[in-house]
Amino acid sequence: MKDILSNYSNLIYLNKYVKEKDKYINDYRIIRTLNQGKFNKIILCEKDNKFYALKKYEKSLLEKKRDFTKSNNNKISIKSKYDDFKNELQIITDIKNEYCLTCEGIITNYDEVYIIYEYMENDSILKFDEYFFVLDKNYTCFIPIQVIKCIIKSVLNSFSYIHNEKNICHRDVKPSNILMDKNGRVKLSDFGESEYMVDKKIKGSR
Repeated sequence: MKDILSNYSNLIYLNKYVKEKDKYINDYRIIRTLNQGKFNKIILCEKDNKFYALKKYEKSLLEKKRDFTKSNNNKISIKSKYDDFKNELQIITDIKNEYCLTCEGIITNYDEVYIIYEYMENDSILKFDEYFFVLDKNYTCFIPIQVIKCIIKSVLNSFSYIHNEKNICHRDVKPSNILMDKNGRVKLSDFGESEYMVDKKIKGSR
């Protein structure tokens, strides 16, 4: 991890391990947990009257989860979730674009890692707006064509950037990974499955 972050300009050292009862992560005031996954947690925080979503990982926990795969010649390889996380770190620190959810900084002590993202108030487009443009799997409604056009245009712009400028394939595009803020800006998020392409191609699958 240190080799990936050594040249990253927005690296902040975590001043102490964060416990459940703590109210701050460095200078970021903890408001509430937005989402709890198996290997990460997303925390809503506030700093200088601006909201952020901090995505927390623990190196020690990621290293414990290992996957075993067998190749065609019966060779067994071992890969941990920490290996996947390092790949994600490399990619998110390389991305800076208005159509992608961009990492604004990283707070870490090289075990606990907090990735700082801007807070997208409307969450994923799957449940954008309960009054006008709800996109929910349990609810159908009319969605104005202009809204659909804006969403598609933003997603295509994000594809153009990561494919043509960064040579990255996202590999996990779905409504829950397309986020919208309170002003209607749409951004592609979650680069955990992404990989750099070789000759504009990805070899193998996950």
